[in-house]
Amino acid sequence: MKLTDKRFWIFEAMALLSSFLTVGLLWFFESGPMGLDDFFTLYFITCLPNYLIGQAVAWKVFKRGSWLKLGLLIYVCCIIFFAIILVVVSVIDYLLYSEQRAEIVQSGMAPGFTAAGISVFILLYWSVLSFVPSMMLGALSAVFRLISQKEVDKRDAGNNFCPVCGYPLGNYNPWGDDGKTPTFDICPCCGVEWGNEDYTTESRTEYRNKWLADGAKWFEPQKKPVNWNLEEQLKDIDHETDG
Repeated sequence: MKLTDKRFWIFEAMALLSSFLTVGLLWFFESGPMGLDDFFTLYFITCLPNYLIGQAVAWKVFKRGSWLKLGLLIYVCCIIFFAIILVVVSVIDYLLYSEQRAEIVQSGMAPGFTAAGISVFILLYWSVLSFVPSMMLGALSAVFRLISQKEVDKRDAGNNFCPVCGYPLGNYNPWGDDGKTPTFDICPCCGVEWGNEDYTTESRTEYRNKWLADGAKWFEPQKKPVNWNLEEQLKDIDHETDG
């Protein structure tokens, strides 16, 4: 899914709310039974932009599936991205303050927590707090029809075809019954996202030429018929509207 898609920005707006919900949970536990120091809150808020980036990566990677799949993908991407940031912080802390800690230990004083130790705690705590907001974001994406949950399979009946590669779609119309309401599903053959990469004659031609130049590889190889014939399939493209 392309980042220029307006659905992405709707998704990011909801992702921002999801992020604030996670930080809100942190504050709740900070003032409640956990009694965390303000330093931890500052740490989380500082990493908030990285959380949004992780959600954007999940959106980009996600192609099609259930809201549960998207929610888990958001959760995992954010944890990985957050972990990378914490590792960088820990390495910087080690390089800058390792000698000072050694001197403190030699003097018989307690060195206190290292950035690595704090980072591990923060990552574990964030992993617990961010799970529910991540799943809520996946569910909201389905409610607002931002993601495609339907499987597009080959149908024998009907006369609809992919406007890029001519893949037979039967009664399923990727641009809706009115021809103006794209489904944003993915073609299992050429991988085009209907409504996003086939919006104009030029974009269809450009995508088709690139797909053919790359060897006409199937987006979902498991759905490729044994006796598939590329030349025959290309004949089903609507050349009246495609030029």
